[in-house]
Amino acid sequence: MNYQDCNVLPEDCISTILSFTTPQDTCRSLSVSSLFHIAADSDVVWDKFLPSNYQYIISQSVSPIVFSSKKHLFFQLQNPTFIDHGNKMLSLERSTGKITCMLSAKELSIAGSDDPMEWIWMSSPESRFSDVAELRSSTRLEIKGKIRSNTLSPKTNYAAYLVMKLTDCSYGLDSLPSELSIEVRNKVSKSRAYLRRNDSKKQWLEQLYYSNRVQMLRSRVSSEGIEGIAQERKDGWMEIELGEFYNDVGNCEIKMSLMEVKGDQLKGGLVIEGIELRPKSSK
Repeated sequence: MNYQDCNVLPEDCISTILSFTTPQDTCRSLSVSSLFHIAADSDVVWDKFLPSNYQYIISQSVSPIVFSSKKHLFFQLQNPTFIDHGNKMLSLERSTGKITCMLSAKELSIAGSDDPMEWIWMSSPESRFSDVAELRSSTRLEIKGKIRSNTLSPKTNYAAYLVMKLTDCSYGLDSLPSELSIEVRNKVSKSRAYLRRNDSKKQWLEQLYYSNRVQMLRSRVSSEGIEGIAQERKDGWMEIELGEFYNDVGNCEIKMSLMEVKGDQLKGGLVIEGIELRPKSSK
């Protein structure tokens, strides 16, 4: 069947067909004909592309969401939407309509964050949230987050990332790899990562001058899982992948953590913006 054949179909039939494609494909169909253009704007189409919890998102949004159609709402939700008193941020992928969610530092459980000698809370012009947490000085590093799976898109592969920065005066953070984990329905995946930039010169100097000390510290950490390092993001922050999981249909609690509690060295200069969960195919 070619496009001319499709034009003999009723408008509602075309809308139903388009609802089984993707937002990206539907937008491409606008140029096929005036009939396709009308059908592609239908609420029947865009209701299928909106997340099933879109009414909850609207009701919990910190700022009112005004829209004239389901298509308009879809494109509105591509912009960051803050919910739960501004401590969570949601947005939709343009091409798929999948949900990306970010938990602010305030939404996380950070050991010692109520002690101003260990952590300080402050605003940052580079953050999308009102407050970020900066580690001043502590021997322990425990950051945990959790989210209900029905906040995210079902039947989707997700990855969770700790979004962070290292100050120019950071110290003690990469003597040992941090231990990372994600738990979904009692299934736990573990890995390790270093809280440092990809700095080969620093690693060479560390190996040259502190080899014995470093090896002694690292012997305390489990060798389970793949080792990674923080990666630069386009928004100026850095991120460490905590792990990935498949978000099936249903509602369960997803638990994520980054911990480094086996080293006795002081650590400082780590700034936490939050934990971001996004569909695995996203960049």
